[in-house]
Amino acid sequence: MVFMCLFLVAIGLFEHIEQRFLLSGHSFLQCDSDFALIEKRQNVTKAFIPSDLLKIVQDSKVVKPFQTVSMLESYFLNMQDVADQLISTRI
Repeated sequence: MVFMCLFLVAIGLFEHIEQRFLLSGHSFLQCDSDFALIEKRQNVTKAFIPSDLLKIVQDSKVVKPFQTVSMLESYFLNMQDVADQLISTRI
């Protein structure tokens, strides 16, 4: 996450990025109840392979079911070359 912010500033997309963290227990978001539904479903269903987890998420909400996307390896980007150019890890 930090690298992505650094990258976006380095390429000039933003001048600066400010990140704020909420205090635990002092916020409630819709996603909190969504995660609770998924956890409840997971407690009564066994997952043996990754596609089982996908089915658990899809089946956890009857009205307006969650939309899921099966990720392929090609969807992920290797940012190593960019990271090597922007970040020096030498001491």
